[in-house]
Amino acid sequence: MKNLITLALFTLVVLFAAVFVSCKDAKNIEYTGKTLATLSDEELAEIKKDLTEPEKKQLMRHAMRQIFTKEANPPTIGAALEEQQTYEDRAKEQKANKERAQLEEQARAEERKAELKKRFNIEVLSKQPHKQDYQDYTLIKMRFSNYGKKDIRAVEFTVTFDDLFGDRLTHITCKEATPIDAQKALTTNYSFKCSKYNKEQKVLYDLSLTNSKATWDIKTIIYADGTKEEFE
Repeated sequence: MKNLITLALFTLVVLFAAVFVSCKDAKNIEYTGKTLATLSDEELAEIKKDLTEPEKKQLMRHAMRQIFTKEANPPTIGAALEEQQTYEDRAKEQKANKERAQLEEQARAEERKAELKKRFNIEVLSKQPHKQDYQDYTLIKMRFSNYGKKDIRAVEFTVTFDDLFGDRLTHITCKEATPIDAQKALTTNYSFKCSKYNKEQKVLYDLSLTNSKATWDIKTIIYADGTKEEFE
């Protein structure tokens, strides 16, 4: 990293190196291979006077970029600034386009989830602790309702439990392979081991449905006809 910074500074020195043309404006300085060390105090002062702080920083960014792109030096400092401005404007536009595409993709994903909830639902009916052979378990009963027109062969889903303020408490991820016919419902029980050394498992074990809210998300639905839907 130190070598890159040194190289950037050296490149910037080359950018500043110049012989003045008739106009004293620093932006009209031509590149001649002259190093910063050989510039006179008057030439250095002229560069410092004519370039604003944003322009000096922009010129540094141009120098840093040249290290990786190996682009040829533009004819003048002014041309270098224009070149860097064009590059930054293009990069800003590309970033905006990418962010817009991401927002559009998120909106489409939310629309798909909203549409799914019209034809499918998961309810947490009950939750109770259970002990068997010195092992603690959490027993959860759920009901799956298929309001759609297609039979469901299997579903992978997550149920998240939040407190009454909306803060996350814990979650469970399951796979249900019992078929759910169209316009039918399936009620089934799940058993989860609980270790007192596992925080997530202990939170689920102690969880009160009265003092929490359960929400579900589908990862994958496989239909009886072999098609499937996947959600992020």
